Amino acid sequence: MGGYSSGRYRTRNRGSVEAACRIDIRYLRRVGALREGGSTTGTLRWSLHGRETGSVGYVVTLKPDDRHLAVTFSHKGENHRHVIRLEAVPMRFGGFRYYAFCPRWGRRCEVLPIIGGVIACRQFHRLAYASQSMDRLGRLRENVERCEKQFRQRPRRGANRRRLLAAWHSAEQAFEGLFATEGLRRFGRYF
Repeated sequence: MGGYSSGRYRTRNRGSVEAACRIDIRYLRRVGALREGGSTTGTLRWSLHGRETGSVGYVVTLKPDDRHLAVTFSHKGENHRHVIRLEAVPMRFGGFRYYAFCPRWGRRCEVLPIIGGVIACRQFHRLAYASQSMDRLGRLRENVERCEKQFRQRPRRGANRRRLLAAWHSAEQAFEGLFATEGLRRFGRYF
């Protein structure tokens, strides 16, 4: 039980959220587009390997009685304009967390993928997160990359540095061991 390919086959999903062009409310907040009491305009652009794959223009209006995000873009020569309702939920220690309502299902969410000219939540598009479809080898590889990134971003001193180095080293050993085992099992030889 629990062998290779014994898990659920993901026929329901059409891809991953990370691969789609998407409107991220958290990103809009980080760049300062969500300012209470006013209106902000801008453009979101997506690229892959240096080549632009999509862009949308947006207008964010955050007035006390009217909170919405208007998005305009072109898909297959046809112009689209969508108005997405926003909600500001007060946080415990002050400030607000903003959510968008899915135009199709009315769900409250922070990320709205755009697929085929349709803006909706990931459940409507039947998208999964990339981590949901990873196998054990992929999870170990991601763990190694995360440890390396943490170590390179903020090199620490003393016990914290040793702990982080030990975690990175053990993650690399686990990945290499599983990689060799999988190679032997699948192909009958080591790489």
